[in-house]
Amino acid sequence: MNISTNANYGPNFKALYVEKAGMGETASYLAESIARQIDYLACMEKLDNQGIDTIIIKDPKNSEDRAMVAFIDPKNRLFKIGKRDHIKTNKSYDLKSRSMVYDENLETVIKAANDIANGKLTKKTSKMTQTLAAILKEIPIRSNSFDGMEPLSDIGIDFTV
Repeated sequence: MNISTNANYGPNFKALYVEKAGMGETASYLAESIARQIDYLACMEKLDNQGIDTIIIKDPKNSEDRAMVAFIDPKNRLFKIGKRDHIKTNKSYDLKSRSMVYDENLETVIKAANDIANGKLTKKTSKMTQTLAAILKEIPIRSNSFDGMEPLSDIGIDFTV
């Protein structure tokens, strides 16, 4: 993960962050698949330049089968996608084959990423949510430790004895 401080944005993370710890095999596979495909999106660099990160973590309510994708600004506010502040991978039961069917829900993720990058999706959360709490638990450095702090500048090292 690339972390640096910037006077304009505060902490700057990598555009895409995936935390698979605690995920089941299916959720981990879906998270990897999403990460591989969205890492090549043209809008990812645009999101990074805007200080917006894409975070993929386990779904706290279903860590075996599902992953969650969220878009977060430098002030730890999540973008609202529809009525939620995250996107989940899909899971459904196929009656014909009598088996569970999983998919990345990639179309929704790509649409949300493009809409955020192009300024069409601007609604954000204003308080702590379950998704944000889950993100801060998985990525503690994103906590508000940098909020309101100016990065140190003009740091010099005195090599004289």
